[in-house]
Amino acid sequence: MLSGLVVVGCLAPHRTYQPPQDPSALDDTAFLHYLATVPTVTVAEGVRAVGLLLDPAPRPATFDDQRCRLEKVGALKPG
Repeated sequence: MLSGLVVVGCLAPHRTYQPPQDPSALDDTAFLHYLATVPTVTVAEGVRAVGLLLDPAPRPATFDDQRCRLEKVGALKPG
């Protein structure tokens, strides 16, 4: 029984909320308004939000580019 509790406790949480539209297709202003309406965000959405707080200039196109940009300025730790 104890091992069952450990396994259940180690499972990563999953977002069950499905937004009515693809948030990656939203412009930055609409994306920020979208964030205020959702109960949870994905890692990609969080990285985009932190990037907007850091510098609202045009963002890199891919998640990996966004993540690397935040790692370079110390907003995220590698790994």
